[in-house]
Amino acid sequence: MKVLGIGDNVCDVYVHQKRMYPGGQALNFAVNAKMLGAESEFLGVFGTDLIAACVKQALQTYGIPFPRSRYNRRFQGSYGNRQPEETEFV
Repeated sequence: MKVLGIGDNVCDVYVHQKRMYPGGQALNFAVNAKMLGAESEFLGVFGTDLIAACVKQALQTYGIPFPRSRYNRRFQGSYGNRQPEETEFV
């Protein structure tokens, strides 16, 4: 099965831990599909900032190509500044 995650990519930034975790619905879909054995790609828009580098590194780590993605120097990635008490995993 071939799938394509199209859309958002973000990073949750935990300032107190000095850590960033990539995510976003389309990115999560592409990664989860790959982990379940699908041939997966990602299509999104990347900026030129640290957040974009973090997301691209995660895609490369999981072996998910993103050749159709676009790049925009004026676009800076989205992130959520999270505090420990705001995080809930279900």
